[in-house]
Amino acid sequence: MLKNRRTDILHSPLFLLSLGVLLLNDWYLKHQFHNWLTGKLSDIAGLMVIFLFAYAFFPKQAKALLVILAGSFIIWKSPYSQWFIDLWNNLAPFNIGRTVDYTDLLALPVLLLAWYYAEGRRSQPTKKIWLSLIVFCSVFAITGTSKLTEEDIQRYEKIEKVHKEYVSTYTFKPRQLDPNIRSRLEKLIFTLPDQKILNQRNIKVEDWVNEAFTAITYEFPRFYVYTWVYHEKPETPTEYNISPREKCDQQLALTNDKDVGTFLGASIKFSREENGVRIELVNIKLCDIPEKKTTAQALEYFVKNFIGRIEREFYP
Repeated sequence: MLKNRRTDILHSPLFLLSLGVLLLNDWYLKHQFHNWLTGKLSDIAGLMVIFLFAYAFFPKQAKALLVILAGSFIIWKSPYSQWFIDLWNNLAPFNIGRTVDYTDLLALPVLLLAWYYAEGRRSQPTKKIWLSLIVFCSVFAITGTSKLTEEDIQRYEKIEKVHKEYVSTYTFKPRQLDPNIRSRLEKLIFTLPDQKILNQRNIKVEDWVNEAFTAITYEFPRFYVYTWVYHEKPETPTEYNISPREKCDQQLALTNDKDVGTFLGASIKFSREENGVRIELVNIKLCDIPEKKTTAQALEYFVKNFIGRIEREFYP
């Protein structure tokens, strides 16, 4: 039954360490501290445990597992998974949830580390006496990591309420960008991959590569820029998502302090065409503090507080 499987991975030091960290973090540390560190620990340990657990039973499908898990994690951490969460919470006996935070994608390289570890570890006899217990603990840890406590539910409901009340999304058509703004955005996008400038400005870059796409994160002092470059469909526009390190809706919900930042995110599309390049500002998300802005005001705010700020980072 265990032929062609690598269940010995389940009692390897890295797997047991990751499983222990996941259980400790999700069932104790999160409730005691509930900060960004516990959130990132959950993502890192969770990805490690899930990949190694799946690899133990399907070692020959390792590359497919990488792609599936990476894609699933990206979708799970995006708004596109909300329909599934809503459906689950309406039908299942317990609620699940997650915070849409693109900084969580920084955990993706852990999948490559898990893959290298599993592939490089020599096969060993499986200790069947412990296997059932380890499998039970693994399933418990994996399914429990997204289960919400009553405190979590109240926290997410508060953030969702504030988000609906205070957050506005402003959409734009290409003609709404004057040539000067379009030119500035184009210059920034072409500058982002310049490793020399990134090194000079101490801007960290994380990337995760597979056969389908490359996910890249640029870490600025007060925000992140994320992008996905698709290898198989080069005609697909490259989307750049900007996210602040501190989100105004979460700060407002958890601290009730209205003296917080306004910028919540933005999305820019970039594509190459026969006549040059095309830049499109898809949307801007702002917290309506102290009041809701017009589309023109939102664009002015974005130009001043994002384009201007990143230009100062690149061209001080």
